[in-house]
Amino acid sequence: MPMKKTKKICEACGNRYTPGQEKLEEHRPNCEIRLEAEDDIKAMNEGRPTKGSLETMKQRGGRWAAYQNKALDSHNAGHMQFLKVGEDCTYKEPPARYPIDNSHGMGWRYLFVGMVDLKTGLVTS
Repeated sequence: MPMKKTKKICEACGNRYTPGQEKLEEHRPNCEIRLEAEDDIKAMNEGRPTKGSLETMKQRGGRWAAYQNKALDSHNAGHMQFLKVGEDCTYKEPPARYPIDNSHGMGWRYLFVGMVDLKTGLVTS
């Protein structure tokens, strides 16, 4: 018998939602969760890292190459991936394509689009 999914109360806005299946519409327009998700969507649409990704890159330091899924027949065309490059890394310079990842089948789809500027969060060619 399938388990019934229980709804939780959002601490930010008080609305009820199902964990793991959140929809932005379930949160009030000024809810922090909704605003952060909308910022992440905007960042991805603009071809730049999300706030969380950028924070992780800053914590780890170094230089970060940005790759974008350019396969137009892919369900996640435009999705970004990031690869740390430089000294003490597998790649000293960014390869033209994201390294092959057979578990996700994504290497050939992701092409190098530039380097991430950790100060501004923008991808520069």
